[in-house]
Amino acid sequence: MAGRLLVLDIDDRGIDARTGKEHFFAAWADLPDFEDRAPHFPAALELIAGKLNLKSCDHAIILIASRQACFRNISLPFKHDNKIRQVLPLELAPCLPFPDQPFVFDYLRQDLHFVPDQHLFLTASIPEHVVRQMVSCLMSLKIRPRIVCPKGYALAVCFLENQKQKPDLAFIYTGRSETTLTLVVQGKPVMVRSLPGPDTDNEKTVHAFFQTMTGFRQKTGVEKELEICIAFENSAQKSAEALRTALSQHASVKKAGITMHAIDTESMDLSRLERSRRLLNFCQGRYGAGSFFQKFKTELVILAAIGSIALGLSIYSLQKDISRLEAAIAIERQKAAAVYRNTFPDSTSPGVHAPLLLMQAQVNDALKKTDSRILPEDLTNSPHHRAVDVLYELSGNIPETLPVRLSRLLLNRGNLIIAGTTDSFYTVDRLKTTLEKSPVFKTVTINTAEAGKSENQVLFNFNITI
Repeated sequence: MAGRLLVLDIDDRGIDARTGKEHFFAAWADLPDFEDRAPHFPAALELIAGKLNLKSCDHAIILIASRQACFRNISLPFKHDNKIRQVLPLELAPCLPFPDQPFVFDYLRQDLHFVPDQHLFLTASIPEHVVRQMVSCLMSLKIRPRIVCPKGYALAVCFLENQKQKPDLAFIYTGRSETTLTLVVQGKPVMVRSLPGPDTDNEKTVHAFFQTMTGFRQKTGVEKELEICIAFENSAQKSAEALRTALSQHASVKKAGITMHAIDTESMDLSRLERSRRLLNFCQGRYGAGSFFQKFKTELVILAAIGSIALGLSIYSLQKDISRLEAAIAIERQKAAAVYRNTFPDSTSPGVHAPLLLMQAQVNDALKKTDSRILPEDLTNSPHHRAVDVLYELSGNIPETLPVRLSRLLLNRGNLIIAGTTDSFYTVDRLKTTLEKSPVFKTVTINTAEAGKSENQVLFNFNITI
């Protein structure tokens, strides 16, 4: 039975932990020296483990603040994953605010081709030590992290997974401590930016929003208008309303084009993120989400089900064929029994269960009494040699040095007629002499021997008595 899911929502205030209906918030302020938060993730997790029953949890989803990740759009002339994962780190390193630190990244291929022979990629990067600390602490509790993702982007992906259409929109998530913008074209994220938080002046947020829109159009060449969707948690509803008002005052934004969407993160099914192809996940490489089966569990289960159905249908079809053949054999046996009883009405043998040799002998005797000339060779015990023996003897008595090509062989009750071509009349005589040495061939007679139409060609016809 699969274990429960542990969700860790990490922001500036602390870690909000949820597992099933259990919930606990570990505030940084409750930890010693909380100003330096990163090193105290183990202490916060230890506090959570003391409040919640984590023994039944075997996997986790970690949502981090979007400002911890670095989002970049990169153009590459490659489209194969192996090549991309080799080259992307080299392209990303100079663009990141932590150039001297190892980092973990993930990417999403975009369907936009603004530059010829170039492919656009949306990337997300984070210092490796952040992921390493989270993974090692959870693994010590026998909990496997499957997703480490910026919260604002993860909620945008959840929103898109619930849409039947492929929308073009600017998705703005505003929470208690962050605001994240995700631009979506045809249902696929193409650009992400962490905007100034809800406690910041909305003018800065609006300025950053339109600055991002301008950069998006310049980078991708997409000029279409995007619908604006503001998603908010209940605790940030006032901030979301204020942001909507500030955006609607801009000349290029119509108020009717802004929709509001309330998000309840506690009741949201975040496990759907594991199956999404839009997700940017920092559980990569040695921090990966487990085995190949765990990663593609749904696809493999579907494939196994289809394979089982196909195998079952094949076995069913085979059984039907076997039953049909057995029925046909039973009918043939009944016919054979009827023929046997009609032929030998006085026989005391048990019908079709009589030995085959006995039935064959009785049939042969019956045929001899009617007309021996129509007896098959296998049933008459003919004194003549079998056809295969005659052919073997003929082949063995024609030397390889003789240029002979046979075109006709006719075996008829002790007589063998052969016809063919050779290079000279002398070879015809040598062939006759050679065949006469065989103990199987009693007499060898040359019926005809004449020159052919082409040079060095002689046509011959032999009559051999066996």
